[in-house]
Amino acid sequence: MEPDKVVNVVFGQFTGQAYDFQTVSGAYAANGIVLHNCRHTIKVDLPGQSIPDPDLIDPGDYEASQELRRFEREVRAGKRKLAAAVTPEAQAKARREIRGAQARIRAHVAETGVPRNRYREQVGVAL
Repeated sequence: MEPDKVVNVVFGQFTGQAYDFQTVSGAYAANGIVLHNCRHTIKVDLPGQSIPDPDLIDPGDYEASQELRRFEREVRAGKRKLAAAVTPEAQAKARREIRGAQARIRAHVAETGVPRNRYREQVGVAL
């Protein structure tokens, strides 16, 4: 198998923070899907086809997604507290914290339309 020639590189605008883990290639593959710890996309550009404008990231969407990540961290923290709680009072307090964070998630999702991924609220599973 031979690599294809790069025929086009498209640059877009970005506002916000980006975090990246390093690999030799700079990309990751999961279940056959190439991904990266950012919102970049890989698109095929065939000769003779028009080049679409790059998708621009709405800074409001990014901020809303980061706010959701914060609420998800609150849920996970509450679940860790619940797992470590030994008294009924501590367990009740942890459950209240979890329910409060989940209520904030529901309100945020309803207000912004950011998709909720419940697996991100699980301890030890969230990425």
